[in-house]
Amino acid sequence: MLGQDSIIETPDKGYLLGGYSWDYYSASYSGDGRIIKLDSLGNFEWGRQFGGQNADGAAIVSLAPDSNYIVATSYAHYTMPMAASDLKIQVVKIDKYDGSTIWDKQYDTIRAGNYPNMVKILPDGNIVVVGNEGYYNGINYFYTSWILKLKPNGDSIYFRRYHKYDDQYTQENITWDFCITEEKSIVSCGWTYKQNEEQRLWLVKMDSLGCLQPGCDPTAGIEEPHYLKPGQLNIFPNPATTQTTITYIQLNKESQLQIYNMLRQKVYEEKLSKGSSQTTINTAGFKPGLYKVVAGESSGSLIIN
Repeated sequence: MLGQDSIIETPDKGYLLGGYSWDYYSASYSGDGRIIKLDSLGNFEWGRQFGGQNADGAAIVSLAPDSNYIVATSYAHYTMPMAASDLKIQVVKIDKYDGSTIWDKQYDTIRAGNYPNMVKILPDGNIVVVGNEGYYNGINYFYTSWILKLKPNGDSIYFRRYHKYDDQYTQENITWDFCITEEKSIVSCGWTYKQNEEQRLWLVKMDSLGCLQPGCDPTAGIEEPHYLKPGQLNIFPNPATTQTTITYIQLNKESQLQIYNMLRQKVYEEKLSKGSSQTTINTAGFKPGLYKVVAGESSGSLIIN
């Protein structure tokens, strides 16, 4: 199955299409971002796929100042059957003649359902990507938006998450496109959905640093505040190898952190003190697989590589 999600006209009057290919019958639910280069008459010239053995993200394309191509996609590190993958944002610069890699970078942004929706090149050569990601609150998946700004060589300038609405009833904050104003502000548009309401148009204006409010920390990698919902855990990194940090809603009484394997066997337990909201655990001794994490009245899933 192939779906076209992005298209640009190339300097040779041809076209570059970005989309997604997915094998429905694959045992690993594999899917990959795909690009196709066409000539001015729509004839196939060359193509390329991005991703690994799991269900990766679609390819979104843009034209670099040197007439090569920038491709934004996402790389899946794990796919649970019939569920969203855990993905990192991936940006690749490729050669205009044959699609070979000039540089290929992934960013420390693992979340479920983490997909770019638009990539554009600014007049100074910097790259801006916007998209969405999901997180699980123990009951439902919720979706929020992010913005990633890169240098022309792909190095990160900043990554920020942002929300139009931030409460337990808002299930989707989806951003699709953006523009840069004369004063260098970033204006993003999309839609949001709250339970028992119709979808609403979403327009968000940020400053040149991607801040919703003036004066936010310009340090690369610092994000806008992310407020946990009832029942939600923030587990990062996830998947984890040697350690992971678990953030939960501040406790008003002493509680327990418990981790269970898929056989419902408790493999870890730790006392959580009153007033605490975060703990870091050593996962080096855990066997690879999927685990359930329970902290007080909140729960989430942890993957060990």
